[in-house]
Amino acid sequence: MKTCVLITTAREEQANAIYSITNDFFDVKLFSTHGWDNKEVTQELEDTLLSGEVDYLFSFCCPLIVPQYLLDSVRYLCVNFHPSPPEYPGVKGAYRACWDKKNEFGVTAHVMEEKVDTGKILKVNRFPILNNNLPDALTLDSFKYSIDLYQEVIRDIAQNKSFNSNEQWSNFTMTRKKFEALHQERKSNEV
Repeated sequence: MKTCVLITTAREEQANAIYSITNDFFDVKLFSTHGWDNKEVTQELEDTLLSGEVDYLFSFCCPLIVPQYLLDSVRYLCVNFHPSPPEYPGVKGAYRACWDKKNEFGVTAHVMEEKVDTGKILKVNRFPILNNNLPDALTLDSFKYSIDLYQEVIRDIAQNKSFNSNEQWSNFTMTRKKFEALHQERKSNEV
């Protein structure tokens, strides 16, 4: 069985579901959860990745940015699961889609690069936005769809299937700092 390291969101329900899915297909050498208050590479993560025994690195909706030297230590592939479509790299894609009054949203699986949300896109699953005024609800929907995408992609990787996506990233990546400034500006304009 091929090996992997799994890093996930700190949201316990999603993290446990992702671990269970991964464990069906891979020997999980390390399972590590991270929130926005815990987004540093731990010594255990670094040591495990540098061991030379890790075939895959999977990152599910995880805020941790993995340095290139650690990505390069993985034998085959490092895959991130982003809870937004390629039109919205970075954070808070659901808010941006609602601000843009979109009718459709999506979730993305892509190869990890040190620069966030820039790697080759493997697969995108899209779904309709049911309520354009509720970004928090859309965020929750995106996590559910991300779990489905994760299961599909992990199964395909385990079965050595190839990915042929023509999707491309937008050239504007939202940072937390940019989002806070835009969010405050929008609130000020509503008053």
